[in-house]
Amino acid sequence: MNDSPPGEPDQANKQHVLIMEFITEVNRDLERLREGNADLAALLPTSWRRLQVTAHNIGARAEGLDLQVLQVCARELERFAMEVLTPTVSDKSESIEGAMVALEMLDLELHALKRDLTSRWR
Repeated sequence: MNDSPPGEPDQANKQHVLIMEFITEVNRDLERLREGNADLAALLPTSWRRLQVTAHNIGARAEGLDLQVLQVCARELERFAMEVLTPTVSDKSESIEGAMVALEMLDLELHALKRDLTSRWR
């Protein structure tokens, strides 16, 4: 006998599909950001703005999917990017290093989520 309400498995499947799409899209976003790593190292404002906007969008999508850990990682990345863009901050090295660490943490958490979902949905 199935104790779950009607439609619950369908809702779980939809959530799974949405999260897998999110993972795919964020992986693409992270790859694009890594391709522009030289521009980030050169402190080009447009590259840091792109990083900040991408991190903001990832955080918003993670929030919509109730993926709190990824949301926090994305918000941290966004915060560091905004610090790099702040003209009054003279030594940006800590913010740059923080952004690179946050980028890697986001990537690690994304892969952990994918691994977890893949193992549960086999």
